[in-house]
Parts: sequence; structure tokens; C-alpha cells
Amino acid sequence: MKSPSERGMPIDAARRRRWVQEFGAYKSGVIEQTVVEWVGQFDDTDQDLAGRVLDIVDFYSIPRIETAFRDVLASLPGWHHQATQRKGKWRFCEFSAGPGTSAGDMLYRFKYANKLTGSQFKELFIGRSQILGSGLGKDDTLVLVDDIVGTGEQAKTAFDEFFQELIASVGQVYLVTVGARTEAIEAVLQETGIEIRCAQILMPGDSPINDACTHFTADEKAKLIAYGLRADKKHPKGFGDCGLVVVFYHNCPNNSLPILHAVNLKWTPLFPRHT
Repeated sequence: MKSPSERGMPIDAARRRRWVQEFGAYKSGVIEQTVVEWVGQFDDTDQDLAGRVLDIVDFYSIPRIETAFRDVLASLPGWHHQATQRKGKWRFCEFSAGPGTSAGDMLYRFKYANKLTGSQFKELFIGRSQILGSGLGKDDTLVLVDDIVGTGEQAKTAFDEFFQELIASVGQVYLVTVGARTEAIEAVLQETGIEIRCAQILMPGDSPINDACTHFTADEKAKLIAYGLRADKKHPKGFGDCGLVVVFYHNCPNNSLPILHAVNLKWTPLFPRHT
């Protein structure tokens, strides 16, 4: 987790501009006025807390995502850009349980980041329905691509409902993501046999409301949860109580704090989710 500013630092124009510069690439746009309006939803005595939360938002722009995907693919054993130097056959597929997810966009970013857009690489990229017909065997590798694994529940559902039979004969299956929580990495491996490889492993202390986080006091954590109730009564800590502060340029995960992304009559987010 990034370190927030010291308590009592003014939320002045320079600080707001810094946030806009960092978050301005978000899909729906972030400008200084939306920052002012978001902070203004907090009580006067809590606006310093709001600013310190924005300081630690972990924003993934397109270049940062592409760097993450390059690093992860380079770390996979047996992979090589040259087909003759790879170990076995390789295929890449988006990891999704249906339409409307980020996996398709992430697969495109993965392809572009690793310079696999040429016609000679076309056969490497397949859809879910093509896995069985791809002829992948015990010496081959299937790489599934998505953006983040928060609780692992979505990954386990996709495995149970769509991928389990499709990948049964494949020697090595990886789920490549930008980020994943430590708990989810272990749960997905145990329940599906799929190994998650990610650029950023999210530790408990990366959540500002987790007991392991030392940047916020117990009182401040309680206040963030209270504001979370205003934003989302059902998931005041984010889906699965993850309490993340991760935001991607294309969407904010529902595992992140709802004060960042939830929309209702009582709350306007800075990073509204796109579903």
C-alpha cells in the first residue's frame, strides 16, 4: 500500500490536481470538480480521512496494466516469444463466466503488451468454446486472463460452470491477472487446481479497514465502514469484505471500498462501476 499524506494536510488545489492527474484516465473521467464533490460528502471533520484514502488508491492505467502482463508472461516456465523455443503448445483465453466482464478487454491488453498481435500469433488466442478442440494435452499450457481475483468466488464459479471439463486434459493451466489477494490465490488453487500468477499480490494490510493496516486508526477504520454503509448497505466493506482500494482505468472492482464505486441516492462515487 502507498503511504497516505500526514493527517491535517490541506486538500488544496495542488493536491486535487495530483489526484486528477493520476485518476483522470478512468473510463467515466475524473476532474477536479468531481473530486471536490466526492470529498464534500464526508463530514467536515472526516474530509482529511477522505483525502488520505485517495492518497492510497492503487490506480492501474493502461500502461501499468500492460507492464504487469508483460512481467507475468515472462515469468511463466516454458514460454518463449519464438514458437520453436516454447515448451509444448500454448493457448490464451479470457477467463469469464459470461458477457459483460472485463476479461475480454484484459485479453486484448495482454496480447498488445506482449507483442502478440501479428497474424503469426493468431492461433494462440482462442475462445472458451475452442478449448476442447485446441488439442491441448499434458505437455501443453493454457493461460486464462482476467484483471483481478478478490475473493476467488467468481473464479470458482466460472470453473465449476464452464471450465472444469474443458481444461481437464491440459497439463498446466494458469490464471494470469494484474492483482490477486493472498487468500484467493490459495482458495482457487485448492478448489480448482488453477495456479494464479499475478503482478501484484494483495496482502491484508493493503486494505485500509483491515486490522493489519497501520496507516489508519481503529476509529478511522470504523468511520470508513460507516460511510461504506451509506454507499452500500449490503457490502459496506466491499464485496467479500475485501476492502480494497484498487481501481482500473476501465472499472472499479466491487471488492474495493464502496465509497469509491457505489451509486445510490445517498452517495455519488468517484469511480462509478461499469456493468
